[in-house]
Amino acid sequence: MVGRGGWWATAAIVAFSQVVTGCSTGAAVLRDPGADAASGVFVRALEGGATTWEQATASPRDKLVVFMTLWCAPCKAEQPEVEAWARAHASTHDTLLVVSGSPLGEAQQMARDRRVAVDDLAVWVDSAGDVAAHYGVESTPTLLWLAPDGSVRAKWHHIADVVVDTAAEPLEPVTDSGEELGTSYDVVLLAPAASRG
Repeated sequence: MVGRGGWWATAAIVAFSQVVTGCSTGAAVLRDPGADAASGVFVRALEGGATTWEQATASPRDKLVVFMTLWCAPCKAEQPEVEAWARAHASTHDTLLVVSGSPLGEAQQMARDRRVAVDDLAVWVDSAGDVAAHYGVESTPTLLWLAPDGSVRAKWHHIADVVVDTAAEPLEPVTDSGEELGTSYDVVLLAPAASRG
């Protein structure tokens, strides 16, 4: 459900240093399982400055976080579309482009080689891979919609699939259970509260 009125703004590239095969980042494990809201996860700006992931994503707006790797062909194909999407929705949302599996120098080189629109995308580097681990990202590209409180609202694998309506009513679970033809069932659907009767 594409939001009425606009979308995502500033984007950040975050590079991760973890073993990655193909377009997959492998199993992700948090270094500090007790860290709340990724408060213990540090990232480095493309220019070299460091901050926490929590501070890098601090904003009262929703965010699109796009995880990519340098050598993944689908990721490379998605980059221009992600940049165009970020520009088109810059007035209301933040977009963070996350490049996985590379140290700072390689992320900087990739930004130059691919002519990443750094005016539209703020660039961050997570050499330890803690951000991908925090969200359990196992393959790239992976796109996450984050609420202002940092919770994940939705997940996709292509920018063309991103469909979010921030003006839509909140969804609530609707359940039904029963038995038909000797088989029991339990169904849970998410529906807008107003549509429930």
